[in-house]
Amino acid sequence: MKRYIPLLALIVLSTVLCNSAKAQVIINELRLDVGYVELYNTADSAVDVSSWRLCKRPSYATISNLTIISGAYNIPAFGYLVLEWSQIGGTANELGLYVSGPFGDPSKVRDYVQYGGVASPSRASVAVAAGVWSNVNDVVPLPPLTRHTLECTNFQAVDGTDTGIDDWAAGFRTLGESNHDNVIIHELNLDGNWVELKNTGNAPIDISSWRLCDRPAYATVSALTVLSGSTTIPADSFVVLQWGPIARQVGEMALYKQSPFGSVGNIRDYTQYGGMEGSSRAGTAVSAGVWGATTDFIPFPVNDTFSLENRNINAPSGIQTGVADWFEDEATLGFENEDVGPCPPSYTAANGNALTGTENGMIEYQTDGAIESDQLISSTAAVIYSALMGIDLMEDFEVQLGGEFDANADGCD
Repeated sequence: MKRYIPLLALIVLSTVLCNSAKAQVIINELRLDVGYVELYNTADSAVDVSSWRLCKRPSYATISNLTIISGAYNIPAFGYLVLEWSQIGGTANELGLYVSGPFGDPSKVRDYVQYGGVASPSRASVAVAAGVWSNVNDVVPLPPLTRHTLECTNFQAVDGTDTGIDDWAAGFRTLGESNHDNVIIHELNLDGNWVELKNTGNAPIDISSWRLCDRPAYATVSALTVLSGSTTIPADSFVVLQWGPIARQVGEMALYKQSPFGSVGNIRDYTQYGGMEGSSRAGTAVSAGVWGATTDFIPFPVNDTFSLENRNINAPSGIQTGVADWFEDEATLGFENEDVGPCPPSYTAANGNALTGTENGMIEYQTDGAIESDQLISSTAAVIYSALMGIDLMEDFEVQLGGEFDANADGCD
């Protein structure tokens, strides 16, 4: 039997779908020194933004009138558009993304960010009314002078209502590609020759092709022994890697997304310990804004078996950490260095965070949500799942002979 939908209902449905598609474009990155803005289409279909408007009150610009640095006005699904606009700069400023005017209408604004100070005059109150900014006094701090870049770190945002001041930070220049680089050096154990890396973002990150550097030694992450975790690091989680050059001597640890190693665009975090090496990547790290000064170094731990631990648990990237954030303490392989901070999210496919890969060391996954896992628990591993809302072991989940696995029906401590 045929069913007919009233014309009025079709018009309403069409309007809802159209507005929904428009709402799924967000402001993703700002390059303040050259006036670039990157827009990201979070939808699974293309969105034409040529008639959309940028607003820095009292200046406005239609997107089709701006210079394209990369991408196209018709942004493909999960694609990027980078534009140049002279009003984007490193002072007290704002940027609003509108589908059209009038600019005082909250239904027209799609995303907003305020940085460097409270802009005056501004459209902050319109953005707050639209739910795309939390408070007229919220301001993203300017990045270090050498960086010039602010980026959105909410990799699961569907639209501007999902992003706010807590999702913006000084970042790396990734215009035209994902900002998904939020991995920091979290702990160094000089006795056991291992380094712990933490994914501070809200979605998994595959670092298998990333590189470690203790000049002149270099290693690809996929070639190292994994003591705990996986080289595809779940959100707010860790991987522990064993590497021979980590030893009780004057040394450094640099984390790179790729080579060349003298590039400030490739380095993601850095530490220097025990003294200052004669040949190091400290200069590159300082220029990149991920280390304070070439003369900064972390003292050796007094206790030989203790670790050097990064205690800045709120740092979204290596830009926010430095020598003052490092302390000596007992090793916490696979765990947070301080027993504070938010409970990790559910480890499920629903948030793109299900547990996968091979566990080779000791680790506990805790959540007040649920866990889904198809991990391989190797013969050398000791793994604990603690989930308040249930544990679902998928078809490929396996524990090898000799491996230890424990599941608890509780959540975070």
